[in-house]
Amino acid sequence: MTRPGASSSRRVLVAALCASIAPAEATTAIVEGDHVVFVTAPRPRHAHAKPKPAVAAAPAKRTEPQLTLPEIDPASPPTQPMYPAASRRFDESGTVVVGVMVLASGKVGGAWVEETSGYHRLDDAAVEEARRWHFIPAKIGDIPVAAKKKVVVRFGLND
Repeated sequence: MTRPGASSSRRVLVAALCASIAPAEATTAIVEGDHVVFVTAPRPRHAHAKPKPAVAAAPAKRTEPQLTLPEIDPASPPTQPMYPAASRRFDESGTVVVGVMVLASGKVGGAWVEETSGYHRLDDAAVEEARRWHFIPAKIGDIPVAAKKKVVVRFGLND
């Protein structure tokens, strides 16, 4: 036996439940006994029309700033390293390619051997001297930036 009024409280409960599970496009829920039917209103005709794509404006031409590489500073050109005495005694000569990291200030932040002369004393002398050099720094537009540069150092016994 059912209690009086149980039917109406059941409908309120079912209606609340229906509202929580109804599909987003459902506009009405009809309760018929133990069944719930969701009714969807028809969509207006223009709702199916695809939106027109927006016309993109042509991108503005952007010029990239020019990169200038580090240069030898004419006011302070790289100095020739001292010829190691032991290298003179052993008739060692050759060419060292030194890599340098030129900082935005123009100072050398690091130096290393890119190509060896074949003699560690000559290589070491070239790298040690390169750390004292000063350059005109690389620039992007007008802004100084750090960049790498290679410098050739020649050691000749007749120099």
